[in-house]
Amino acid sequence: MVPLVERHMARLPLAVVAVAACLSLLCGAEGRGAEDTVLFDFGKEGAAADWAPTKLPDVQADQPAPKVEISEGGGQAAKCLKLTFDGGDWPAIGATKIPVAGNWKTFQTLKADLTVDRPSVAYFRANQGQPDAKGKQPRWERTMNLLPGRNEVTLTIRHGIGAMDPKNGDITSFIIGMFRPEKDQALLVGNVRLSPDWPPPQVVGWYSPYNHDGYSAAVAREYQRTQTLTKFKVLGTDLEVADLAELSGKLKAAWAKPEPKTIEQVEADFKAEFEKLKNAHPKAVMAILREGEKGYDPAAPDKAYAGWKFVYISCHGPDGPNSGREKMPNKYETVEVFMRHRSILTQADLSPIPKGATILAARLVVTRALAGDLKIPEKPNLWVAEPCNRDWDDKTANCYSYAKGKLWKGVSGLYFGEDPDYWPVFLTHGPAGGGAVCVWDFTAALKFWGDGTHANHGFFLHGDSSDYMLACTPLAKDIRRRPAILVIYEPKE
Repeated sequence: MVPLVERHMARLPLAVVAVAACLSLLCGAEGRGAEDTVLFDFGKEGAAADWAPTKLPDVQADQPAPKVEISEGGGQAAKCLKLTFDGGDWPAIGATKIPVAGNWKTFQTLKADLTVDRPSVAYFRANQGQPDAKGKQPRWERTMNLLPGRNEVTLTIRHGIGAMDPKNGDITSFIIGMFRPEKDQALLVGNVRLSPDWPPPQVVGWYSPYNHDGYSAAVAREYQRTQTLTKFKVLGTDLEVADLAELSGKLKAAWAKPEPKTIEQVEADFKAEFEKLKNAHPKAVMAILREGEKGYDPAAPDKAYAGWKFVYISCHGPDGPNSGREKMPNKYETVEVFMRHRSILTQADLSPIPKGATILAARLVVTRALAGDLKIPEKPNLWVAEPCNRDWDDKTANCYSYAKGKLWKGVSGLYFGEDPDYWPVFLTHGPAGGGAVCVWDFTAALKFWGDGTHANHGFFLHGDSSDYMLACTPLAKDIRRRPAILVIYEPKE
């Protein structure tokens, strides 16, 4: 099922055609579909001269010029364009000679073979028409999270946010570059062609190989292997869904607005549950893991908890150079918590819970800022938490990297196959609170991390488009408004 944001997109008639690929070639032109049209022939004499370093108008600083040459493609007959970089943020080369003239109206996808020797983020841009008086120019663009070796890339140019509109005019230039390449890092580009076909799956949501927020070679290979899209297990239920939108649809009829509660009421309710559980579990312990709050450790009641960290991550378009995606914003007392493309990755240190302890109950508590000035949702809404599988750095993580020099396999970690960025699991689900305080059952989440097979790397909290939250962070001046995990556990004998 396509995420809710996709439901509003126009859909065009589709021609479903299977596309053959020749896996034995590094950058060869063999294996293209019968109707594909070669865009750039790197085997023609003087092909490298058509390309020159270019400065992207939306990148302020000058970029080191990549070295451009023609490569034999690792001994194969077909030749490739080889770019060798000298660092930079968005170094790129461009060509104004476009062999396939016009606005490319008859084509659905752009295909290419991209070869790298390490995980990388490459970049394509096609400019249309001419810049206006302010220098703005219509364009289609796509970043690509690549795996080491040859990546057979298929990019949709007709569907999704940022699709190429033929009304914007003919293609006037084509850009190839990388995001923050290392010094002497190389990119080989070959077999670049345009196709009237759009191979399945014909969706462009966040979990699709055609994600309009950024292509992922890992996601594409996983789909080729399984012929299925990601399915999420909903912990605490027997449900398995394609995405939050499908889960929301299944639960909508039973939705009821939660009763507004204060922090004090939430904690009183949890303490009452603790007293009941002690009847069957007399050794049970209750702890509140809230940044700066004392009392979480029975052995050191005056010790303040210090274990929360967070980072705001956005893959919101436009794709390509976009400071909102690349730069981690400053950390404040509040942070935007919204949909899967714009929300918060957060983690609480769970080491105070003894290893092997039995989790009897747990709650995740998040306080909404400015709740008195907002109309708290009067209609069905749903929030979920996805468990992260990367040891991320809260000082450098963004939509491309989870730590310095370490790339997600998919933009914003949207890869759920073998060795996933995030586990295909919803740790918790439920509506936001009826007032400022939101409470979700987190029992299954703590059991997930305590099973010995899933390291605690925190979770990505996000909701559907029915609700928007400005949430208090672990930096909030009022300690009681900071996020918290309430837990009741029984130590191992």
